Amino acid sequence: MRTRFFVWVLVGLVPGCGLFNQSGSDGGASGGGAVGFGAPTLELTIDGTQFGPSIPDVGSGADITSTVDPTTGSVSDTVLRIATSSAATGAACNFSLERFGEGLPPWRAAGYSIAAGGFGATADGQAAPVAGEAVSVPQGSWSCSGSTCEGAVLVLSYLAADHIEGYLSGNFDSATGAGASSVVCAFYLPVHTYDN
Repeated sequence: MRTRFFVWVLVGLVPGCGLFNQSGSDGGASGGGAVGFGAPTLELTIDGTQFGPSIPDVGSGADITSTVDPTTGSVSDTVLRIATSSAATGAACNFSLERFGEGLPPWRAAGYSIAAGGFGATADGQAAPVAGEAVSVPQGSWSCSGSTCEGAVLVLSYLAADHIEGYLSGNFDSATGAGASSVVCAFYLPVHTYDN
């Protein structure tokens, strides 16, 4: 009896479990509250080895910029850029993802599959890599670009003018030619530019 009671108390106190960690947020749909780390954070995982969570360096953040078609007045292109690093762990994540086409919905708290940009509009729920998407730690760096980013996903759990939360996950190639590694970059960052 005593052992079971201790286990249930322990489960209730573990982060991510129990009563103390429930969130009333709607995932950023209404723009209120945090849903994950709760403060600026960077956590990079390479093939299961975690770097962080740690506090991002000053200047880390996200930018959302949009281009308006002058003939129609509607947004024709929108880019999400994440640039973050942490001196505490030596981890860094840099990526730029684009969505384009007429009648483009704004970025929102949702999941996006990453696929190389083609002709026409980006499908809803999809984003294209703009340039080399890259992560690094003191032990090495990994990246993908164009079609080598296929299969990666971006999940935004919260997005508003004040901050962004989520993660980018995929298989990135090693800069040393050692093959691909599983990469997960999880973040809570301030938003510097919010043209959404």
